[in-house]
Formats: sequence, structure tokens, C-alpha cells
Amino acid sequence: MMKTRFSKTFRRFLLSYLIILIIPNIAGYITYRTSIDAAEKNSIDTSLLLLKQSKDILERRMAEVQNFTRQLAINQDIALIMNENVKKDSYNIYGLWKTWRDVSYYDKTNDFLQNYYIYLNNYDVVLTPATIYYRPLHYYEQNYYSGLSFDDWKKTIIQTSHQDTILPLRSYIRNKTESFVMTYIQSLPLNSFTKPSGTVVVVIDESKISSMLMSFSSQYGGWAYITDKDGKPLASAGIDNEQIDQLGLKTTPEEMETQEFIDDTLRITVRSESNGWVYVAGIPRKALMEQADKIQHITWTVTVVALVIGLLICLLLAYRNSTPINRLVRIVREQIGQDSYVAYNDYDFLHGNISSLISDNRLLETELNRQIPLVRDAFMKRILRGEFHSLHEIRAASSQSGTEFQGDYGYVGMIRINGYSGMNTEEILNELQAARLLITQTMRTIDAAAAITDMDSDKIAVISTFASEPGTEQRKDYEK
Repeated sequence: MMKTRFSKTFRRFLLSYLIILIIPNIAGYITYRTSIDAAEKNSIDTSLLLLKQSKDILERRMAEVQNFTRQLAINQDIALIMNENVKKDSYNIYGLWKTWRDVSYYDKTNDFLQNYYIYLNNYDVVLTPATIYYRPLHYYEQNYYSGLSFDDWKKTIIQTSHQDTILPLRSYIRNKTESFVMTYIQSLPLNSFTKPSGTVVVVIDESKISSMLMSFSSQYGGWAYITDKDGKPLASAGIDNEQIDQLGLKTTPEEMETQEFIDDTLRITVRSESNGWVYVAGIPRKALMEQADKIQHITWTVTVVALVIGLLICLLLAYRNSTPINRLVRIVREQIGQDSYVAYNDYDFLHGNISSLISDNRLLETELNRQIPLVRDAFMKRILRGEFHSLHEIRAASSQSGTEFQGDYGYVGMIRINGYSGMNTEEILNELQAARLLITQTMRTIDAAAAITDMDSDKIAVISTFASEPGTEQRKDYEK
């Protein structure tokens, strides 16, 4: 069993089956790698698309904020009240109230407008969606930037000309609650290049912007942030300003989109064509390859199971197909000899030895055919001398010599060539041989089934057999 299991034939069969098993697995591996690459590319494309969608949504929301300021700029009531000549302590209360009423509903149209105010320079008042502050100091006491005094606020924000100005993130205190906000500022009228008549300020909470980026941290466990064209942070999710500074990510205006792996993190950047803002997202490779890992796990599981089953089948088929050959080789070696034919493998061994056996068999058959006349003559002489003791023995010897008797009846005759008695010269022997040959041929023409043999140099014995007892006429013919 052990020799059969590990014979050369077994190993050759096993190698052939293993090659057949490996070929589809190689094709499967190529398909697997293609699927992994496609899954990775699909995840990257999905992440890039998600970042672009966040960019598009934020740009639309900011465009709505910008349109809001444009609507205020063309509002006739606001234009009239900004251009009124206001005397000290003489306010157009009704006009202010009507203007406040006209603009108070805007905070319901866009959550970016929930915290805005309008400063009227001639009245020195602040209009908010909730109320009117006749003294800006009262407003700033409840809504102010950390580290920015009231005078600085008036000087840099509400009394300075601004054209679609965006202030980056900074700490903001609203009703004693701190948050980080981005500020949009637009002077009124729109083309106020010196001292503006009014100012619209929209304070946008970072959480409203960051909510558009939260999917990168909640879904992928990564981070995302937005900077203005100067690199100052406007909003972030899953990362703080210190970490943003440590990244030190710099982009050039020419780079509209970038993708690169840094420290097993995919970094994607998209630059806005409209305002130059840069949107950056970082996704860990592990999260990015989650779909690919599932494919990998399933593929390897199926492959290992298929390989184990395939290997068992290969072993079974190799054993099953090599066993008969090994048995045949063993029998041949036992009968012929281990070194009877030197061969490279069992097939050559069997081919060589079987060819040799066939050749030897044919030689033996030829030799036996050459010996048949001698055997037949010996049989004829034995039967004529009465050396057989039973009919069974006669039939066995007859079958061996190829002599067939037609039945149990017949004649035995002796033909003698007269005139050559006592002559033993070479010429006489040749003449006798020729005479015997002629007599034999003549007898064959008379009885093709007759058994003929030489009894001496000048005597020929003839045995003719019949299936039934010969009649009188037939007997007379043979007697003649």
C-alpha cells in the first residue's frame, strides 16, 4: 500500500491533477485581485463623490446666504431707512419696525440664516430676527467674539466696507454659550467701498457646516475639514484645529482634486472653483477596504475549501489510476526480473517488457511450428508401434501434434520402394527422398486427411480414417 501510494506513477498522476487544480485557481486569483482593486477604486470614487456632494451642498447654501444679502440690498424699505437723515434721539420707530418685520421671516428659509443681524449706520441700531437693539452694545453683550472688544467689533465688522467677506472659525459667545462660528459679512448698499450705510452679518454655527462632513467620521471613522483659500479652517468633523495644523496639508490653486495614501490613510482634497475653498477628507485604509475585506474573506474561505477538497480528489484519483499500473509492474518484475529492462518510468518498463514478451512469444510460436512435423512423425511412429495404452492418450497426443482423425474407422498401409534395399550411398538416399516426396504428394491428392510418415528410407506408412465404417467398394479402392 505504501509503495503504491508513493510510487513514481502515483506522483506523476498526482502532479498532473495538481496542475489541473492549480490552473483555475490562478485564474481565480487574477479575478480576485481584479475584484479587490475594483472594490478599492469603487470605495475611493464613492468617498470622492461624497466629498464633492458636501462641497456642492455647502456652496448652494452659501449661495442662498449671498442671495439673501442681495435681496436686502434691493429692498426699498431698507434702502429708504438707511438713507434717512436721523436727528439725535429721533428715531423712525414705525419705519424700523416695518423694516424688521420684512426681514424677520428670512431665518425660517435657511438654517444658515438663523443667526443674522443687520446694522444700520445712520440709526446705530441692530436688527435681528427676534428683536431690535437700539444700542449695539446691548446686542454685543449677549453675542460677541471671544477676545474681540466692542469697539474692535464696530470698527472691523459693522463699520468697515465688506464685499462677500468670510471670517474663518473663531470662538463665539451667544447667550453665555460658547461655540465656533464662521461669519459672512456684506456691506449695504452692495457697492459701498468707503463707509457703508449698513452691514449684514450672518453668523453660521460650525455644527451646521460640519454636519455635511459627519459621514466621513461616523461611517468611515475618518475626518474632514474645510479651509478658505488662505488655508484658514472654516469647519471640521473628527479633527481639531491643532491636528489640521500638524497635517500641514498644502494645495496649489492648480490642484482641483488630489488622492493619495499617507500613513494608511486616504487623503482626498477638492478645491472649489467658485470661492477657492478646499475640502479635505481622510479615510483609514481599513475602513476604505471594508467591502474589499469581505470579498477577500469569502474568496479565501471558498478557495481553501476548494483546494482541500480538490487535493483529496487528486490523491484519490492518483491512487486509483496508479494502483493497476503498479500491480502490473510488480507482476512483470516478479515474473521477468527487476533488471530485465531498464526504463525511465513504469510506462517505458511495461512497454519494453511487453514488447519483448510479444517478440519472444512469436519466436517461440515460430519454433513450435517448425517442430510440429517432427512431433507429428513421432506420434505416427508411436501409434504404429503400439506404444499408446489408451484412447485418451492417443487423442491427447493427436491434439498436441496437430493430427486429426475423422473417426474410429480406417486403414493403415505401408508403401515400400523396391530396388533400393541395402543401398546407402548419398545418391541413393537422395533418390529415395525424392521418391518419398512424390509418393506423399500423390497420397495427399487421393486422401488429403491421411496421416503419412516415413518408416525407413524406403518405406512410407499411411493412416486413413473414416467417420463411419467404409463400404465394400471403398475398401476395394484402398486395397488396390
